Amino acid sequence: MFNEKFELEALYDVREKLHEIQEWSVAQTNDNQELYDLIDGLCRVANMYNDVVIQAIRDKEIFTANPQDYIESKLGASYGAYKYRED
Repeated sequence: MFNEKFELEALYDVREKLHEIQEWSVAQTNDNQELYDLIDGLCRVANMYNDVVIQAIRDKEIFTANPQDYIESKLGASYGAYKYRED
């Protein structure tokens, strides 16, 4: 199912790029810190989804413990920061 729609090498490339952006956002310190924290959280969410797809294709099972809890936690922090700034 998944392996018909995704290529592992492309997913590994996405993982590297997301990790690079996430590391860069963590290293930023300036007046836009909330924005960089939001980017960090969203990259982590996207990377977890990416890892779950990789596991489903490569291993035919998801072995990451509690990926949904991780995603909801990271997304919750980013969404909370967004809502705070929006209000």
